[in-house]
Amino acid sequence: MVELELLQNISLLKGLNREQLVRILALSTLREYQGEKALFSEGEKATRLWFLISGRVELRFDLPLRKTSPAAAVTLIEPGQTIGFSSLVPPHRYSLSGYCLGERCVLVEVGGPELKGLMDQDPAMGYVIMSTLARVISKRFRAMQEEAVRREGYDLLMN
Repeated sequence: MVELELLQNISLLKGLNREQLVRILALSTLREYQGEKALFSEGEKATRLWFLISGRVELRFDLPLRKTSPAAAVTLIEPGQTIGFSSLVPPHRYSLSGYCLGERCVLVEVGGPELKGLMDQDPAMGYVIMSTLARVISKRFRAMQEEAVRREGYDLLMN
């Protein structure tokens, strides 16, 4: 069972009032994954959003016809962060693959369309979530740029 205190520690939900958090709580399910488990794959229809409570999740750019590898990692998600924001924005397809790392990951799962429905009903909630989401997307884009530059520099040194 998901408790309100778990949602209060999620960065995407900071700024929401208790009533708004209670409405999101009603859509929430606690999930636990063991080992290196794929939560979702790049290109899949995005229907779920997760809030990481404990453990670590790695977002990877998996190349077609190749086995996944930590070498394809783009960013690491820490507790309190959100995964699966593609469920809130068109075209509603995951742009990366997400993998639970280590022995155990605990996440709160929320249906993206259901959360979007709450945001449509409560524009103030929608504004807070989408404003924070824009910062998350910007941060992840910068991380991808930095990783691309790092890899390019590494490749240039090796040749």
